[in-house]
Parts: sequence; structure tokens; C-alpha cells
Amino acid sequence: MKIKISPSLLTLAFVGITLNANARQWTLQECINYALSNNISIKKAQINTLSAHEDVLQSKAALLPSIDASTSQNIGYTPFQENGRASVANGYVENSIDKVYYNGNYGVNLNWTIWNGNRNKNLIKLNELTEQQAPADSAIQANSIQEQITQLYIQILYTKEALTVCQQSLATSKKNEQRALTMQQVGSISKADAAQLTAQRANDEYNLTATESNLRNYKRQLKQLLEITTDDEFDVATPETTDTPLQPIPSIANVYEQALQTRPEIAQQRLAIDASQVNIDIARAQQLPTIGVSAGVSTNTSSLSQNAWGTQLKNNFSVGAGVTVSIPIFDGRQSKTAINKANLARENNILQLQNLQTQLHSTIESYWIQAYNNQAKYQAAKANTQSQMTSYEMLSEQFQQGLKNIVELMTGKINLLQAQQQVASANENIASAQQQVASAQESVQQAQTNLSYATITSPIDGIVLSKSVEEGQTVAASFNTPELFTIAQDLTNMQVVANVDEADIGDVKPGERVTFTVDAYPDDTFSGTVKQVRQEATTTNNVVTYEVVISAPNSDLKLKPGLTANVTIYTAERQGVLSVPSKAFRFNPTQDLVGGYHIIDKPNAKNKVWVIDGKNIKAIPVVTGMSDGTKTQIISGISEGATVITGIQEVISDEDGPEAQEGKEESPFGPKRPDKDRKKNGNGNTGKA
Repeated sequence: MKIKISPSLLTLAFVGITLNANARQWTLQECINYALSNNISIKKAQINTLSAHEDVLQSKAALLPSIDASTSQNIGYTPFQENGRASVANGYVENSIDKVYYNGNYGVNLNWTIWNGNRNKNLIKLNELTEQQAPADSAIQANSIQEQITQLYIQILYTKEALTVCQQSLATSKKNEQRALTMQQVGSISKADAAQLTAQRANDEYNLTATESNLRNYKRQLKQLLEITTDDEFDVATPETTDTPLQPIPSIANVYEQALQTRPEIAQQRLAIDASQVNIDIARAQQLPTIGVSAGVSTNTSSLSQNAWGTQLKNNFSVGAGVTVSIPIFDGRQSKTAINKANLARENNILQLQNLQTQLHSTIESYWIQAYNNQAKYQAAKANTQSQMTSYEMLSEQFQQGLKNIVELMTGKINLLQAQQQVASANENIASAQQQVASAQESVQQAQTNLSYATITSPIDGIVLSKSVEEGQTVAASFNTPELFTIAQDLTNMQVVANVDEADIGDVKPGERVTFTVDAYPDDTFSGTVKQVRQEATTTNNVVTYEVVISAPNSDLKLKPGLTANVTIYTAERQGVLSVPSKAFRFNPTQDLVGGYHIIDKPNAKNKVWVIDGKNIKAIPVVTGMSDGTKTQIISGISEGATVITGIQEVISDEDGPEAQEGKEESPFGPKRPDKDRKKNGNGNTGKA
């Protein structure tokens, strides 16, 4: 690949060598070769190739019979055996009983599938096609890496060229600033004009710093792509410049035809079509009979036998063989479905190939147009730069002589910088476009990668709750995975996510009992169990809550996804305990409030309730337990059935009228008002313990 570099880049080469004298100068080809040898993605693709080869070897071995040898050794014990075996020794009959005995079995078995509808042979073909596809995956990875490296390499060259322009501009700005300061001292120009040149110098210094920062960042990205982790200085080699004419751009048809023959994505897709045909043959083989043979030899020995071990092996030796024929009659339409799916997969792969070819042609055409336009822009920018350079040199000389003012000089310099930047940008575009046209296939790598994900399968079985796509719609994923369907795996076991206030979350633990209601069934109470307490807090309107996941059985399928639930979590429960209303502890009697009743208080009691004892209102110290806010547990102090005071209510007579009766609260035990003759019944609000 040839890269056309503008003449100004020649100066940059010497600057770069001065700044990075000890840095290795990486050429484009060296970068590509190093990445192809060390990139992890490429190595993983190579491992996949080796794995595919192992699958081929295994499928070929499946054509051979399987042979296995086996033996079993057993020891038995019969402690209550009465009958044994008799033998004659020295003219006498002797009886012996073997309570402990030993058995041994030995065998060699052979199984061989002779014919199964050529499924084994077709499986070999399928694995061989997969093995051929694996290098294509490696080539795709390699092309991607090569494209990224080339783009970064060109960007570094362009930035280095821009750095040279910035350095030249800064040098000129410093010269003009010094000249302006001298002219200001003699009164030739104003202080304001001199300040403009100082500002221009400062701006050029800023641009130089920014360009140097961009150059370091591009080098860092290239090192990362090469997976270089050392701190050694890194730099790229600047190609030699030439004044040769720009290379002619090949025709679209030639580039397209070459891409169809050489691109690994195209070859991989064609192999996928062939693999689809093999899958069809494998599926059809399920409807054909399977023929297999089996054979085996075996023998056994026993310590209970009167024969010797070798004799037993000989006498018990046996040989057997058999033939097995399996004919499928009805398999629940499995084979038919497999054949239809295999045909559909082949048709889909054909469509994918057509789509890939269309995208490839469009990409090549786009790059061709860019290359043609960039060459024209480069020629125009180069001519403009020469003109602006001549104009600025004349303006600078006239400014030194005092014939031109600061405005004219600044305008000329801006025009020159713009022309130089246009040349550098056009030069970069030409190099990039030429590389893209020569390697147009890299632009369709993503399409080929997405090809392997063309079939989308749900990871679970369940019930579809919602559908976000329609048939024929294009599904594309970038940084966010698109939502296609919402599927409920098991509606018989629902999950409730409750928001619990930070003041209460400390008491919530997994396994605690939960009851809840939903608006859809107001008369039903559902139960569940705390499954998880999540640690992430959520703040809404300065209220901090935590999510609690509740597992709720739903065997009758009443609960629907998305329902709003009112949840009660039982953090602690007590059965059969003594309790009183919590407001009894907030009652604090005064003499004005109770009237003629005598108050007997227990000021040192931590918790106390009040009871009526004759003409006395008496405080009773109690020991309390847990509370739910409404009622409080009483551990000791009072007994069941005791009456405690929770408040005092005034009974107003009808003579006072509705206005007096409404919302009037006054002690029933206090004295009557002198101006009113009201009839009162003073009774304290009480609660049962």
C-alpha cells in the first residue's frame, strides 16, 4: 500500500527524530505484523480453529467400532451355610463348607454402527466445513485489526504534520511579536496592535500544546491496539515524500470482483450455505433405519468350583454376536421439523449472502467517491497553499518595512494557516480513502459478525408478556441490547419488589413472613417470604428507600406482572401476649384535668399506665416489650382484664347547643363554669389490657 504525504511532512521527520531520538520508529507494516502475532482476539480465533479440527477427528473416529474390556471381582460371605462340597481323600469322603467365596468375570465387547442414514459421514462434512470457517473468523479479526491500525497510523502522520504547521506558525508569531515590540518603542505602531500580535503568539502556543497532546493520545491508542504494555518511547516512521502524481483509483467493478473472491466474510457465508445443506441431509437421515452389530467374548471363575482357575476360564469361555436394526415409525414430528428448520436456515444464509454482497458493493462505491473527491480537494488545497504562502511572505516583508498594518498581516497569516490545514486534511483523506478502497472488505466486518447472531433464541421457556418488534423489522444492537420480547419464565412463583424506608430496613431480614394486597383483588390477602434485601439506596424527594425482593406463590395465577401491592413485612411476631393501646403511655393527668380525683403518681417509673382506684387515679409501673405503634406489649406490672386510662372525654349537655358540642374537649372532673349550668358526665377513655 502506498501513502501519499504532502511535502511539509518532510520537515516533520527531522523534528520527530530530534524529539524522540531514542524511540523505535515503527513502520505501518511492522505495526500490522506485530499485532497479528500478539493480538489476543486473533489468538482466540486460532484456538477455535484447532478446536474445530479436533471435532473433525472425533467425527471420523465415530465411523470405527467401539471396543471395551471389562472385569468384575466379587467376594461373598455366607455364615449360615450348612451344605458344602464333598471330596475323596485317602479313601475317605470329606465334606467342606466354603463360607467365603470369590467370583470373577472377564469380557471384551464390540459395538459398531454400520449405517445410520449417512449421519456420521454428513457429520464429518459438517465439521470439516466448520473447520474451514474457523480460519475465516481469524481472517476477519486480522482484517479488523489491520484496518484500525492503518487508521490510527494515518491519524498520527496527519497530527505530526499538523504539529509541524503549528511549530512554523509559532516561530513566525514570535518573530512578528518581537518586530512589533520594536516598532512600538519607536512609535510606528500602537500598543493595541502590538498586543494583537502577542495574543496571536499565545494562541499559537496553545494550538501547539493541544496538537502535541492529541499526538500522544493517538500513539497511546496505537500501543493499546498493539497490546504493548511497556513504558518505552513509541513513535511511527514517517514515509518518504515524493512528488510523483497521485495513483489512479481502480474502478468500482474491479474492486468489487476482487473483494468477492478474496474477502473471508464472503467465503465464510458461502461455507455456511454448504453447511446448511449438510444439516438438511443430517435431518433427513433421522427418517432412515439404523443398522448396528455387536459382539463379545466372556468367561468367569468361582472359588466354589472344583475345577482349577485356568480350567474354569476355558470351560466358561463364550462368544456372542448380534445385529440390531432400528426403524423410525413416529417420532412426534421431530424429524420433519428438523428438516424444515434446516431448509429455512439455508434460505436465510442465502439471503444473508445477498445482503452482504449488496452492502459490500455500496461500501466500495462510497469509498471510491470519497477517494475521487479527496484527490480533487488535495490538488486544489495544494495550489491554494502555494498562493497563500507567496502572499503571506510579501505581506510580512511589507509589514517589516511598515507598508502594511497589523490587520492585513493577521489576515494573511490566517489565510495561510487555513490553506496549510486544508492540505494536511486532504492528504490524510487521500491516504485513508486509498486504504479503504484497497481494503473495502473491512468495512463489512461488522455485518459478518452480526451474521452469526442473525438467529435470536430466548434463553428461557415461558409466557410472552409483551412484544416490541414486528416481523420483518431490523434488529440492531449497539451499546444497549434491544428489547424484543418480555417473557415470564414461571408465573406460578411471582416476585414482589417493595420499597422500604431507611428507618425500617434494619429490621428486615431474608426469610421473614410477608402479607400483601393488590387493588385488583381488594378482599384477598396474599402471602410471601422475604427473598433478598438489596443494598443500593434510592432517593426520591429526599426520602431514602431500599428494595426488598419478596417471593410470592401464585399457583392460581391471580397475580399479574406489574400490579401495585401494599406490603406488610413481619419483622417480629408475638403470639398470646398481653398488650395495651400505645396512647395509654402518652396520657399524663393533671389536677385541673381530673377534678376531684386524687392523683397518685410514680415519678421514677420509666413506663407507666394510669388506672382508676376509687377516687384515685393511680400510676402503675409496667415493663414493656415490642410495639407496632398502635399497641404495646406488657411483660409485667398489670394483669389481663385491667382497665387503663387512655384519655379523658367531656360529655356536653344538649343545652350548650351544637357549637359547644362540636370539637369541645374539657376535663369531666373539673369544676363547672360559673356562667353555665351544664350537666356533665365525666368519664375517662379507657382500654382493656
